[in-house]
Amino acid sequence: MARPSRSASRGGWPPALLLSVILLLSCGGPLGKKVPCDGLVYKEYGLSRTEYLPCAGEMIATMDRMRPEIQALLSGDRSAESRARAMYAELGGLIKSAGGRNLLERWEDSSLSSLNVDIWNAYTHYQAGFIIPVIATGRSGATQAQEARADEFHAANDRAYQAKNVYEGLR
Repeated sequence: MARPSRSASRGGWPPALLLSVILLLSCGGPLGKKVPCDGLVYKEYGLSRTEYLPCAGEMIATMDRMRPEIQALLSGDRSAESRARAMYAELGGLIKSAGGRNLLERWEDSSLSSLNVDIWNAYTHYQAGFIIPVIATGRSGATQAQEARADEFHAANDRAYQAKNVYEGLR
């Protein structure tokens, strides 16, 4: 008979179950909570500003909350990375709820299309920043990896700022 894991025998959650719960919660927000990006119905022309701007505003707000965490991460605060990654997952959930790659389709409202491209570009730069491994200090390539990571996060913040400016002009 298999012996229960130490965490299970102490009353804690098994690591695989805990990881599953964290992933479920990070992919689109708390379970059962309706967000402005839920239920959008695309038409031939895309979406109207009235339909889409609440969703875009939630994405912009998420990137605004992410910015100080990214700055803290780049300043060496290792705990900021997990908070930034959680916000990145939240942003990904919003993007997925809003239609994912459909956001890159040309919409009749070219300003909304431009906004979507800025949001998508910020999202992919954040993704690149999280993917670039940070090699332990002193090893060959560590400085280049850290610089590349910082460049991606700075590019993401620039795109997020552009998206916010477009969004504020549309409200």
